Amino acid sequence: MKNKIKKMTWKKIEKILKEKRKKKIKGKKKEKEKKEEKYMKIKRRKKKKEERRTAQQQ
Repeated sequence: MKNKIKKMTWKKIEKILKEKRKKKIKGKKKEKEKKEEKYMKIKRRKKKKEERRTAQQQ
């Protein structure tokens, strides 16, 4: 690994690091979206339950 790094120019190293950062950011965005979807599903379930309760009471 060390030999490869010595042969590489700084531009190549920076390019690789930028790609890694982009992948990390994409991964974080996907995680956020998944969490939001879960939250919205839970909200929908609660709404449906409330609607059923109100319908039964009337």
